[in-house]
Order: sequence, then structure tokens, then C-alpha cells
Amino acid sequence: MQPDIEVMEYIEPEATTKKLWKLFDLNKRNYFTKTELKTIFKSLGLYPSLQELTDIILEAKQKPTLESSDSPKRSIPIGVKMRYREFRAMRERGDITTLNVIAEFKKYDVDMITRGFLTKRSIRRVLEEEGAPKPYIEGKVKEVELIDDDRDGVISFKEFHDYLKHTTPQSWLDWVYENVSRGIPSDEIMRIMLENGFEDREAREILLLTKREGRLAQEKTFLDKAKLYAIFPK
Repeated sequence: MQPDIEVMEYIEPEATTKKLWKLFDLNKRNYFTKTELKTIFKSLGLYPSLQELTDIILEAKQKPTLESSDSPKRSIPIGVKMRYREFRAMRERGDITTLNVIAEFKKYDVDMITRGFLTKRSIRRVLEEEGAPKPYIEGKVKEVELIDDDRDGVISFKEFHDYLKHTTPQSWLDWVYENVSRGIPSDEIMRIMLENGFEDREAREILLLTKREGRLAQEKTFLDKAKLYAIFPK
């Protein structure tokens, strides 16, 4: 899905980037590796493999893995490091990589009551403290309603990741299949999808694939095995 709320362009102050960097540079060596990144993910109840951690860093560094995905065995590069200058450049570009997504998530994960999840309050608080323009703040806060797929008032990392990476939620794939199976006209299914933020091409592809292949399913990743649960008072 694509967001239907436009957020003005904004580059975070370097002071904010340096503060965020300290969350990753746990050993104060001016770089971090998959070991520190593993700790970051663990704080969110996520446990990616060593290969997945390495791939996340390489993706952010814009370097391919050493062996192609066609190889039966993929070597895990030793000592892959992310340095501050690369981290800062990633933040300035606004890369939609998994590393930048988790950096963005950790930036807003500041509320002790909802630790491990984001809320409108936590996002507003962080941006107001760093002096972001009001229109940008309001745009980011409104995005919460789009990201909060299960409407529980808090945003998990998976919801945040899938939104920024434009991954179609499994709930929508199931919804399309159920409506196709019931014989709902394609135009009506398309109308509802477009009203909920899908781009025309994306909606058509999902609809055509569903008619041809049946129920679609997202490939399972470590994000689907989170061991962090949210139980908050109303």
C-alpha cells in the first residue's frame, strides 16, 4: 500500500542523528556490527538470523551479499561494519531500508508506558523536541492512522516496517480473496482498495493474482515471530 497522506520534506538535525546513533553504537567504537544490531532487534522481541542481520547492514551500505541467492550456501561476511558517516548519509537520504526503518522506529520509541511500540503522542513529542516544522509534525501524526493496521492505538515494528516498505498487509490479501470468492464485482473491490490508500496499479495486480492463483500470502520473515506483546490500559 502507498500512503495517501503527503508529509513535507524534512531532514532531521544532526544532533538528533547523533543521539540516535548512540542507540546503535553500544560499544562506543564509532561503528556497529550485527552483534549490536541483534541487541536492538531483541529489544523489540525480534530475533533475525546472523545472515539476516548481515543482509540488513549490507542493504543499508548499498552493497550486495558475497554470494548470489541462487547458491545453496551463502557465506556470512565477517566484520561488516556500519560507520557514523554511512549512518548519517542514510538518514539524510531517507533510505527505505530495514536498517533505516528500525532507526526511525527507535527514534520515536520513547514512551516508557508503551515501550516497544509507537503512538501519536510519542511521535509528536520527539518531533516537537527537535524543532520540526508544525506541518511536518501533523503529517507524521496523521500517518499513525494509516499504519495502525489493527486499530489498537499503538504501532508495532512490523506495522511500521510494512507501511514504509509498502508491503501489503496479510489482512488485505485475505479481504480481497474473500470478496473475490463471494463474487463481489471487481470494480467495487477496486473502489474500496483505492479509497484505502492503494495505488491503481498495485490494486489491479493483487486482484488479478488473486483471481488467477487464489489466496495470496506474504512470505514469512523474522518480523512475523515477534515475542513482544502490547497490553495497555484504555
